[in-house]
Amino acid sequence: MDSLTTSKVEQNGLQTAYCITTFTTKRSIERNESGAISITSGVGYVNCREMFSTDAVSQEHRGRVEAVKGFRHLKVKQKLVFIIVLLLYLFSLFCNLTIMLLIITQQLLHKPMFYILFSLPLNDLIGISSILPRVLADIVTQTHSVYYPTCVFQAFLCHMYGGGVLFILAAMSIDRYLAICKPLQYPSIMTPFTLCVIISVAWGLDLALILSLFALHSRVTKCKAYIQNVYCDNPSILLLSCGEDLTVNYIYGLAITAVMQIICVGIQLFSYIKIIIICVSNRQSDTRSKAVNTCVAQLVTFFLFEFIGTFVILSYRFENLPPNAQKLCGMMIYLILPIVNPIIYGMKTKDILTAFMVVLKKKITFK
Repeated sequence: MDSLTTSKVEQNGLQTAYCITTFTTKRSIERNESGAISITSGVGYVNCREMFSTDAVSQEHRGRVEAVKGFRHLKVKQKLVFIIVLLLYLFSLFCNLTIMLLIITQQLLHKPMFYILFSLPLNDLIGISSILPRVLADIVTQTHSVYYPTCVFQAFLCHMYGGGVLFILAAMSIDRYLAICKPLQYPSIMTPFTLCVIISVAWGLDLALILSLFALHSRVTKCKAYIQNVYCDNPSILLLSCGEDLTVNYIYGLAITAVMQIICVGIQLFSYIKIIIICVSNRQSDTRSKAVNTCVAQLVTFFLFEFIGTFVILSYRFENLPPNAQKLCGMMIYLILPIVNPIIYGMKTKDILTAFMVVLKKKITFK
């Protein structure tokens, strides 16, 4: 197993060179004609960039994460992995964009339910696009290097996606509750203003909580330059700190996770319990069937998200799990739902399937 160490080489007491290297054996130091420093060991060598002061190195490390822990030992299967990941990404892009375009262009889908649903494929695109392009670039280049601001932005998008899933599903459950439990009042309650408020609150709460989470990073000084994950997230970035007390950051992170779960799960439990009571008490089988079908997709997405999230957390507790398998498990929450959700909603939502078939027939007829 290669060990990652930081080497420091001093020349004439004035110039200092830093590098990240896997060598721990004796080194010999040489300077070539261009002035670059090389560290040679019994195994190989690594070139170090020359810095003219310790402060310069500090500034460099603040602006750049030198290494992100990518997938290792993929040289033989690199092309296969790249092709599979690229196809999954393109499939997700196509399916989610298709649903969004259908909702925008098809009059059949111009209903409150689908305006709220529009946020789900949008959020899925945020989630999968925050991870896969970076992974694809790392597979090709094998550099595993990223600028610190880019790393923070990726982490921000990842956490926005996770919170967005919960808040959007909660908003959709409110719409289903009003439509099924209060069908006569539904048109007067679910006005364009109410619809805008529900969507704005879902996105606004998510944005406010995640922004405040990352605002706490301003109190942390970055000294280290190695992310212990295949992508950047809040815990990984905090581990780059200089050893400050991070209790506030961790407590706040756990607190907003608990708040999101309590609010969103509570709303969904209330809505679906009320819907189940209405379905049981209603003697018309067609009404019950229609009510259940409109909720199945949301329930499948919710339980899938919670199951994958729990599995990912538990995977980090399995010490015997191979490193690449552990990294893949960590990415599952950003991969599975953005790929599966369009299929679930396309198959279980009759109006979306009908709208898609109408567009498809028009294209075929036009040709």
